[in-house]
Amino acid sequence: MGVGRHYSQFINMSIKFSKHHFCIINNSRLEFLNSGDKVDSFIKSRLIYYKVGSYELLDNIAAFETRINNPIKDPIPEERDYIVISDIMNPFIDLDLVNEMTGLLQRTNKPFCVCEGAIPGTEIIGLISYRYLKNSIENFKLKDLRDHRCAIYRSNKQRKYNNQLNLYKYKRLKLFLTLIQNLKGLNEMDIDELMSTLSTDDVFKLLTCYGDDLRQYIYQTCPHCDSHLNALTNSMSQPFCGYITNDRSIYYECESCGLVVQSPSLHEDDTHRIYDQWDKQDFVVSTNNPYTNQSIRCNLSKILHLLPKKVRSLDLGGGIGHFSRFLISQYPEWDVTHSDFEIKTNVGDKMKSKVLDFTKEPIGNEEYDLITAWEVIEHVGLHTKKLT
Repeated sequence: MGVGRHYSQFINMSIKFSKHHFCIINNSRLEFLNSGDKVDSFIKSRLIYYKVGSYELLDNIAAFETRINNPIKDPIPEERDYIVISDIMNPFIDLDLVNEMTGLLQRTNKPFCVCEGAIPGTEIIGLISYRYLKNSIENFKLKDLRDHRCAIYRSNKQRKYNNQLNLYKYKRLKLFLTLIQNLKGLNEMDIDELMSTLSTDDVFKLLTCYGDDLRQYIYQTCPHCDSHLNALTNSMSQPFCGYITNDRSIYYECESCGLVVQSPSLHEDDTHRIYDQWDKQDFVVSTNNPYTNQSIRCNLSKILHLLPKKVRSLDLGGGIGHFSRFLISQYPEWDVTHSDFEIKTNVGDKMKSKVLDFTKEPIGNEEYDLITAWEVIEHVGLHTKKLT
C-alpha cells in the first residue's frame, strides 16, 4: 500500500459529501493474515455508498502530513472544501458525524474540527477546511488539530451504546471480518442501524461464539442453587470485544446465592477454541505486563516463609509467561514451570514449559510447592449438563 494511493471517486457536486476528500491512514497491524485489504475494501465501499467526493489511503501520519503540505504532484481536487482524516482502524465511519462536524465548521468559521464522545471505531481523527489550509497554514501537523483554532463536536453515541468497534484488538478484528462475511449491506448501515443489527438474535449468537461454530450453554436458572437469575446491565467496559450492545445482557446474577454467570456461555469442551491465532496475536503485540514489583499480585512476602528455599512453581493458564518470567527475575534459584493449554511463547533456557489442560489432566501429586492461576478460574466451565 504505497503513499498516496489515490482512488479518485469523483461524484456529482450536488451529493451530500461530494465536497469532502477522505484521507485514510493505514496501520501495519493489519498486515496480520492480510487483513488490511479486506478492511480497506470495506471502507472504500462504505464511502462510495455515501457518495464521498474522493478518498485515498496513506501509509502513516507522516505520509499524510507530507501529502497535505506538498500537494503539487498529486493535488487534492480544487472542488473539495473539506479534508476528512480517518484511521483505517475505525472502519465504521459515521457519516452523520462527519455531516454534523461540517455544519459546526460552517457555523463557527474555524479551520479544524475534532469530535469527542463518538463510538470508538466510528469516529474520525479530524475535519479540516481545505480552503483555510491552502490560504493560511504552512507546514501543517496533525497535532495542530488540538490548538485554539479547533472546534469540538461532542457526540452522545458512546454514552448511548457503550461499544468498542475499532480494530486495535485482534479479537475485534476477527469479529469485524466475520461480520463482513455474514452481513449483507454492512457497509451501508448508519450507526443506529448497525447497533440494532448487532442486537438481533442471529448476530448476537455469532458474536458470543466469537465468529466460530461453538456450542453454548443458556442458563435459565442458577447453575449452583437453581434459583432465579436477574440480568445485569452492561454498564462498564465493552463486553465481548465491544460488539455487544446495551440491550443484550450477557451477565446474570442469582437473586438467592449471588453467583454471577455468563449466559450464553461456551461449552467447556469448546472454550479452548477461542484462544486461537487472533487471541495469541493480541498477546504478541501487547505491551501490558501486570506482573511487576509494583503489583500486589506479585507480593509473595506473606507466603515466602512457608516455602522451601528452592521452590518448584507452576503457573496455570500462564499465557505468554509474564508471571513465570517475573518469578525467575526475582527468585533465580527457583524451579519455574509455565503452563497453558498450548504454549504461546518461547520460554527460554531458565523456564520450563508444560502443555496442560488442568480441567481434565492431573497437575501432579506433590510435584510443586507453589501453584498459581492468574485470571484463569473465571474461564473454567461449571461442568453442567444444561446444554442447548
